[in-house]
Amino acid sequence: MNEFGNIVISPNVIKDIVVEVLKNVENVVGVSDPEIKTKITNLFKQDSKKSLEVEMGETECVIDVSICVVYGSKIKEVAQNVQKAIKEKVEELAGVDVREINVVIEKVEKVDEE
Repeated sequence: MNEFGNIVISPNVIKDIVVEVLKNVENVVGVSDPEIKTKITNLFKQDSKKSLEVEMGETECVIDVSICVVYGSKIKEVAQNVQKAIKEKVEELAGVDVREINVVIEKVEKVDEE
């Protein structure tokens, strides 16, 4: 609370930030919906947020995200890049400390080179 009242950051704001961040992380194909094992959800669709869970505290949050990565990429390295990029952008834009980012690799997908 400040002198003017409360400021509350919705978990949906954090989800919006995460979706935008993932669009720019190399070797991330999309957000994977763990409920539907064969489907990869396009990052640009609204339902991609189903694969994101955000638990908010007063000054911090925990983020769980399921993703699909490019076949042949170094999966652990991609996941670490996802964690770093999400943490930096959420803390910068929302001013919320990111306590934990749990990344689940649900699927790898071969991407056609064009």
